[in-house]
Amino acid sequence: MLVAKNRGRPRKSIDAELLNAAAEEFLAHGYEAANIDTIAAAAASTKPALYRRYSSKKTLFEAAMLHLAKDFEIDLSYLTDEKQTPEDVLLELAQFFHRHIGSAKVLAMSRLLIIEGVRFPTLTVTLRKTVMQSYLPYLIEYFERLNQAGLTRIGDTTEASVIFTTLTGGPFERLLGVKIKRAEVTAHLIELVRFFLAGYGYQIANKDGDAAL
Repeated sequence: MLVAKNRGRPRKSIDAELLNAAAEEFLAHGYEAANIDTIAAAAASTKPALYRRYSSKKTLFEAAMLHLAKDFEIDLSYLTDEKQTPEDVLLELAQFFHRHIGSAKVLAMSRLLIIEGVRFPTLTVTLRKTVMQSYLPYLIEYFERLNQAGLTRIGDTTEASVIFTTLTGGPFERLLGVKIKRAEVTAHLIELVRFFLAGYGYQIANKDGDAAL
């Protein structure tokens, strides 16, 4: 009687475990100090098996960072809801970006990519595109709808979407150690949203319902 052999873990499962282990090791120790044996052991694999999938440490690093970027993909399909004012919609989005981009994992990844920028000159651009492709079309479409309604005069909606993300997420300030007190975050983001919208011709109403100057 023939007995089916245990084929072990599925390839996708092995790859995911290797990439998760690699990402954790690279973020914790950096590219140079990261240990391949440690990565393989953490993924319940071996160094030869790892190198059969990823031919070098450099290849593994790139794959691990791209894998990590998937954790930052977001869904902005709710922007199709037109019941809220632009101020409210963008404030909600600003609060999300502030939390999301300011997470410990995002900051650790950003620092690592800055440090390894010379070794991996195009990786940051690739990662940025990978993450932004998950939400940028929704934000671009939203800004185009504001233009069509005559509420804004945004010349380049793609560039405006990138600017809004960077402005409200504050990645550069965070990398420099600039922190905003939790109690002051909402007020800070409200002003950023007002500043952003005013720059594109949006008339923000005052408390009496009239357009503010």
